Amino acid sequence: MCCQEEDGIREAQASRGLGDVYKRQVSGRIAHHQARHDRERQSYIDHRNLRERQIIEVLEGGGAISSWDIMLQLYPHIDKRLHRAADNNVRSHLTQLEHEGSVKVYAGKPRRPKSAEKVQADIEHVRRRETVIKQAKRFEAEQRRAEIRAQENPPSAEWIEPPRYEIT
Repeated sequence: MCCQEEDGIREAQASRGLGDVYKRQVSGRIAHHQARHDRERQSYIDHRNLRERQIIEVLEGGGAISSWDIMLQLYPHIDKRLHRAADNNVRSHLTQLEHEGSVKVYAGKPRRPKSAEKVQADIEHVRRRETVIKQAKRFEAEQRRAEIRAQENPPSAEWIEPPRYEIT
């Protein structure tokens, strides 16, 4: 039996050792992590519910409207490069609302698929384009190397015999 001093009072008790202290610290961290995780999850749910209410408000404006048009109303100042991602987000909400029976979906009319020849021509076009881009990058690299060489070496291409200088 060992003695342990706490709060200035020394009394005989079995030492809890570092294992108990560590367990209390870990369980405290786990509880803190779980509380933070619960707050983050609730924040995510609250934001999702807010976005859903916004979509419903747009739809209540009257008439059937595309997910793209909803996205443009919800995100009027978003960077254009993010439009597709934002539209995917709106469509995921609309799918959820459809499953809940809150919205009615009118099927769109898809474009006809491309013919096999058109698909093959597109593939060939992409291949040629990639080849040209690779070749252009090689030319740029060669030009950079030539410019560096020109800076590092004497201008021998300009002179049969370069001028020479001497103090008089």
